[in-house]
Amino acid sequence: MIRIFIICCHTASLSGVVVGTTFGWNSPVAWLTMRQNELSDPHTIVVYMAGCFLLGTVLGGMLQGRLTSFIGYRWSAFVYDSVVLVGWLILTQVHCLSGGPREDDSCYPVIGSSWVVLTGRLVHGFGTGGLGLLTPTYICHITDFVIRGRVQMFHQAFVCFGILFAYDFGHVINYQMLIGLCIIWPFLHMFIAITYLPESPYHLFRRHSKSSTKVKKVLRQIKGKDYDVDSDYIEVQEYMEMVCDTNQCCARSFFIGLGLVVFQQTCGVNPLLFHIEEIFGELCYISTYPVKLFIICIYAIQVLQCMIAVELVEFLGRKFMLIVSALGMSLSLLALVLVNMYSPSYFDREEKINLSLGLIFLYICSYSVGWGPVVILVYTEIIHCDALQTNEINKTIWPWLFIASCVGSIAFVYCSVPETRALELNRIRILNNF
Repeated sequence: MIRIFIICCHTASLSGVVVGTTFGWNSPVAWLTMRQNELSDPHTIVVYMAGCFLLGTVLGGMLQGRLTSFIGYRWSAFVYDSVVLVGWLILTQVHCLSGGPREDDSCYPVIGSSWVVLTGRLVHGFGTGGLGLLTPTYICHITDFVIRGRVQMFHQAFVCFGILFAYDFGHVINYQMLIGLCIIWPFLHMFIAITYLPESPYHLFRRHSKSSTKVKKVLRQIKGKDYDVDSDYIEVQEYMEMVCDTNQCCARSFFIGLGLVVFQQTCGVNPLLFHIEEIFGELCYISTYPVKLFIICIYAIQVLQCMIAVELVEFLGRKFMLIVSALGMSLSLLALVLVNMYSPSYFDREEKINLSLGLIFLYICSYSVGWGPVVILVYTEIIHCDALQTNEINKTIWPWLFIASCVGSIAFVYCSVPETRALELNRIRILNNF
């Protein structure tokens, strides 16, 4: 058990830091939008950077199943790490001038060609999108169910550590040194993935279903040389047969996972984290150093909360933690809205700022203990990732999605779209107003 736990920690920690550093890079260099760039709005490129990164994550995640079915989990990790490295190399081509946000900076980025930054962020998103789905799936394949939840929490904790790493060093060293430090992590993960990590036994069974030798060899590598792997091999065999035969279960799992991801991405945390320094700076109206210290504390507490969730996820359960997390986020956001709506009557300016910062802090903490780390755990547990690779999900899910879209369009048109046949434009405008 110790051996498998060490293997999973290596995988989760390093790939999580790779994902976290690419995500957290956005914040310490956001100030460059106030410098020389090709866009009329100095804040536009920050939005484009975030958009390109998120678009890349979608593309990388969509192709992960195809790539894994072809070359396996180990080499897929190598490919995605290489993509992240390419993204860092692209970002080194950003023009630098002397001077930066602090007087002691010798060199910091100034955009001469915005497409370089946007291309680098798109490539980064592709690599991290694949790694973000690949690693939790791999952990589910090689861990025992007793410690699977704990190891998955470690992965999210190291993602938060990567964000903290990029943000902290981004404010104390120059641009080139920051990229140099961030490049170290994908190199380390590539080396460990190819040298030490075993291939997924589920992938090997799908590729070599007629021969049990390779699968049992990997199971012994994971469990130990003296471990009787016959029962584990039968479990893998039954699981793969179930994936190929139960299309209805596959469809239900897909919809559950899709719902979790949609709710996670629409809870508002990602936009807050992308623009956290700007938001806190406008709230505080003070020098940047207390703001940065406050943000560093938030990222550090996120890491600690994920470490606490390592134990809570098996003690309290996934469902309970998701409900409590959502309840905390909703209440903190509701209180934040009420404070800003009625602050002139009940709070002075300083009290309003302190209360708003506290509620934002509570909101992020609520996310970090539930909807942040637990969603990817539940997603990889209930989604049959091998069904994604064998196209079973394509044959069962997409027709239902298309049907749901058509039904939804009927409801939308019936309830919202006015009939404009044989009506004058003024009459149509009156209808729209009512």
